[in-house]
Amino acid sequence: MTDQELQTVTSYVKDHLPDLFEHSPSVVPLDYLRLAERVVRVEESLLRLEEEIKSQNLLTIARFEAMEKRFEEIIHLMDKRFETALHQMDQRFTLWMDQTNRRFEELFRQSNNRFGWMIGLIAATGGGLATLITVFHFLGSGA
Repeated sequence: MTDQELQTVTSYVKDHLPDLFEHSPSVVPLDYLRLAERVVRVEESLLRLEEEIKSQNLLTIARFEAMEKRFEEIIHLMDKRFETALHQMDQRFTLWMDQTNRRFEELFRQSNNRFGWMIGLIAATGGGLATLITVFHFLGSGA
């Protein structure tokens, strides 16, 4: 058979094949075949869709796990920074308390020194007054 004859037969079969299937009782009608093809395509599409949803689900889970890990790292860093800040504040407070205690001790020493001078001055003045009163009393009674 030549190529020209083969093309003629092929063209004839293509044109008349649906009619042959419709008139033959042993062959499934063409509409059923087309419907079956559509069902198979829909099933394949659903299968691909299910696989894509599974893939997206796995990606979402992986992203959430990565976010959770990052949040834990951030919280750990914040805890360290907070502990460092508390330690520094504690050191500053201790230093401030030491300086304040030294100032109060110095003020207390100074006030004790001043108070001691005052007591001494009062005692000296009081003793001198007592001596003067005694002298005046003695002179007043003898005269």
